[in-house]
Amino acid sequence: MTRAIETVKKNGTFVEIAQWEIMNIITDIYNSTETTSWNDNVNDEFKSILGRLINKNRVDAVLFIYRHLYHVRDFFNQSKNCRTIVDHITGNELGGQLIKTFIDKKPLQNWIIGKDLIFILLQKKERKLLKKLFLLFPFLVHQLDEDGNDPLLHICLKVRGCRHRFVQFLTTMKADLQRINFNGEDFFGAIHLERNRKLLKKLNMEEINHEQRNIRFIEIISNV
Repeated sequence: MTRAIETVKKNGTFVEIAQWEIMNIITDIYNSTETTSWNDNVNDEFKSILGRLINKNRVDAVLFIYRHLYHVRDFFNQSKNCRTIVDHITGNELGGQLIKTFIDKKPLQNWIIGKDLIFILLQKKERKLLKKLFLLFPFLVHQLDEDGNDPLLHICLKVRGCRHRFVQFLTTMKADLQRINFNGEDFFGAIHLERNRKLLKKLNMEEINHEQRNIRFIEIISNV
């Protein structure tokens, strides 16, 4: 019985190695012959393939083709594809783990910290994933969308529903309450808009102002 188990393990290892060798051969052939950009049909096909790989938790395969195929890297870097990728990740039970794995892998980390991902996650109100990202990469709190909104302004102006806890969280992450976007709007003006009436009622503005005073005091002391 023990020998049988060992044989199965060896066979399994052999199959796995063989699969990766085949992947290497396929990617080498692809790179030597394919030069044109993907059209919409190929793009849509790859979206489906990527979804299946993520659903099967095959981040190793995603990372492999990302590293070896220029067209895959180009796919990830296109803003129009970012929401599709995020939908696949957040629709997976292991979404948080997938994000962590992407963060740990240097090539995909650059995609993780790109501005597109942050603002799509804000729209989807993926609070757990966002908190993880902001705690790991605090500088993301200063990323700007196409209208010059940082995440705090973006959530006040472009996201609906229950948001007060995340707004409070962003203020503790040193979000700039004085930031003015390209339309001349700032945080204090935004939260007094009619659309944010309920949000304003739920926010502890005294606590937010106190937090900001503490942050400014620490910054002043640090520069002395």
